[in-house]
Amino acid sequence: MLDSTFFTPTLHSRASRHIALRARGHFSGACVIYKGGTRQLVVFESRCELVTSYRWSTRPDVVDLIDQYPLDPYVDDDGSEHRHVLDFLAIMDDGRRIGLSVKPEGSAHRRDFRRTLQLILAQNADHLDELRLVTEKSFTRAEAENAELIHFVGSEIDDEADRLVADVIASLAGTTTIESIVNATGLEGRAFRAVIRMVGRRVCFQVDEGRLRYPSLVRRNAA
Repeated sequence: MLDSTFFTPTLHSRASRHIALRARGHFSGACVIYKGGTRQLVVFESRCELVTSYRWSTRPDVVDLIDQYPLDPYVDDDGSEHRHVLDFLAIMDDGRRIGLSVKPEGSAHRRDFRRTLQLILAQNADHLDELRLVTEKSFTRAEAENAELIHFVGSEIDDEADRLVADVIASLAGTTTIESIVNATGLEGRAFRAVIRMVGRRVCFQVDEGRLRYPSLVRRNAA
């Protein structure tokens, strides 16, 4: 059954600058991500930033995700000094530090923002291994919705469902539907949510495209 016997306090955002959480006509706010048994508040200033927090915080190879991370000043091609704050800094399980800068595709193109990121990375090599631009074109609508689903069910603790579903997935020799895995456990909705957690943990992966639903096709990750 779902474990609700304990409460883990939510840690404050580590953002280096203030975010206006209530701004008319502006999509901003805060959400809670779950890493290593901790609940961490992160802030966002766009729908794309929110989705990015879901997509990266649910990756099993990401051990930490820090919001609004400050970098050293950089000098542009004209010799002017600027400051840049990363929307997110992802700390990977192999020690790599990946910066994520989230911008609308049109704005990034008009301002030649990719060149700016090249300069920032070159002048912050001591702090970053990679610096990636994330726009609304970096993921599909279905990928965004799946990331949100994985995020929310990932906060649940249901060891029994996870164990039974993992056993069924381990026995798979090919592709099957999520519904077939659910039926094999007899746990109905609990099993469905457990399959979603297994997708998030990369125990199995989605074969077809679109939103994760009962008819979705999945396969055991043999790696």
